Amino acid sequence: MSTLEGREAAHAWVPSKFAHIDGEACAAAETRADAHLKALPHLPSQLISFLRHEAFLANPTRCINALHALKGAVESGGALPQPTAKILASHALVTLLFAALQDAARLDVVPPEQLQIRVERSVTLGDPENDRILRVLDQADALVALMVNRIHDSYAAAGARRQSLEPASLRELVADPPTWVERYLDFVQRLRANPSVASTLLQTVELACFDALLGDSGYTAPAFGQLFTPEHHYLLVVAVRFLREIAGNQIGEQVMPILDLDFERGAPPLPDRTNGYDSRAAAASMPTTARPVTPT
Repeated sequence: MSTLEGREAAHAWVPSKFAHIDGEACAAAETRADAHLKALPHLPSQLISFLRHEAFLANPTRCINALHALKGAVESGGALPQPTAKILASHALVTLLFAALQDAARLDVVPPEQLQIRVERSVTLGDPENDRILRVLDQADALVALMVNRIHDSYAAAGARRQSLEPASLRELVADPPTWVERYLDFVQRLRANPSVASTLLQTVELACFDALLGDSGYTAPAFGQLFTPEHHYLLVVAVRFLREIAGNQIGEQVMPILDLDFERGAPPLPDRTNGYDSRAAAASMPTTARPVTPT
């Protein structure tokens, strides 16, 4: 019994409840957020549902577009109540990481320049694979330029002085990418440069946002020390700063406190799961028919 109890204690170094895994603070905050969101009509229900439930299976295009739309939706209303603001911002940060990690993996087969084009088309056109709209807009610009020149020529033929006035380009109005695209690509490349840390960053965000930020203490378990290192803190700083830019200050500021957590913990020593287990003594106590045969 003492041996069994020792092994059970060694396997119990991960807490049974934390964050979305039956975490009390997380469950209470998500429940209150459900009630608050029903009273906030300026936040589209489909957008909020995507961020909270569907982003896990979505492609980077939908994730980035959702975050881009979230900024306008939040700014159209007043200040968000708590804990809804924290919950929404936390899901937005998770959505950002899902998109960035997928794009970081894509850098294995796609050069950064091509990935930037895909992101720009995703935001401006909604489809990174389809540039037919751009070709149509080019033809529309050419048609508008032709009609304007004909009008100017008619006025000039009637004796009026020609005015130098260039019409706005429809292509530029539609396809002009936002200023944050290059910074998003920079974040993606940082993730790709440190895959060992990037692969665990989602777990860090889950504990930091849905456990520590909401007042629980499950994240302090020694088993999670490997998720709170200076390297994790560095990537989170970049992620939170970019979230403020793409989703707005009100969203980004809600998750800023996670940067003040202890990120000097490092990987803990593995627990001793053997607890004095003697493999030779165990083999000797086995029945003869079940005893392993030692090759000569």
